Amino acid sequence: MNEKHLDVARALLDCQLLDANYIECGKVEDVELTGGVGRLEITALITGPGAAAERLPALLPPLARKLFGSRETRVPWNEVSVITGQIKLKSRAAELGLSVEEEKAARRLRKLPMAE
Repeated sequence: MNEKHLDVARALLDCQLLDANYIECGKVEDVELTGGVGRLEITALITGPGAAAERLPALLPPLARKLFGSRETRVPWNEVSVITGQIKLKSRAAELGLSVEEEKAARRLRKLPMAE
């Protein structure tokens, strides 16, 4: 495996994702690489509580998935616009399926007394 690609993948982990409107919409939990010996390409960034759970020590992933869910979202690499300390995406979070948890929370909050 090419060390240069591993360094890039490591640098992307835990970076904040920003959608086209500069709204925070997750963190990079994993990087999808394709190809073979001598030729690797980054094809997607993986985010979501399911992907985050996989990075926890051995006994914690099942508990984390139970508490926070197992949803993972794959953001195609061609959606990446700019990489600085954060990763800006070309599309809005909702278009990429990244605003699911926020929408669920908003629905719950609207049901509370005096929410309107």
